[in-house]
Amino acid sequence: MKRAKEIDEFIAAMYTEDPKEVILVPGMEAAFIGIATLPTDSSVTVAVYNRDKCIDLLAKDMSQEEAAEHFERNVEGSYVGKVGPIFIIPFQ
Repeated sequence: MKRAKEIDEFIAAMYTEDPKEVILVPGMEAAFIGIATLPTDSSVTVAVYNRDKCIDLLAKDMSQEEAAEHFERNVEGSYVGKVGPIFIIPFQ
């Protein structure tokens, strides 16, 4: 709960136009990296998450393989418009 509040405060401080336009993924606060503007439209700000950490968070309740499949179909694969979050695969 504390991390979610910190994220909300960060977005409000960094994105003052309308912070509620930035779509967050519930339960993935530990994987939140920050915000970014889209290269194709600098007026659009999106939340950015570490894809691997998202899957690891889901794997607490299921196998790693199930978590990856669930993430791909239900999180990464759910289209919420051009303001939806993006998921990066970090360079190891």
